Amino acid sequence: MIHPPPEAFVRAAERNRAHQESRESSSAVPILGWAAAGLLTLGVHVGLYLLLTRQAKTPAPPSKCPRR
Repeated sequence: MIHPPPEAFVRAAERNRAHQESRESSSAVPILGWAAAGLLTLGVHVGLYLLLTRQAKTPAPPSKCPRR
């Protein structure tokens, strides 16, 4: 079995470490994306709730109450 030279392992480890560090530094982007999506969804739901539960003007009370 032929083994690659040790330098290849060192270079691969350095590339992996650099890739891992770049992923860790950019982890805020997905979090902000999910937070924005959650706030947008919440806003749409609140807006629809307010739109669907809106009532017209309050009806005027009757001028005369029926007597029994």
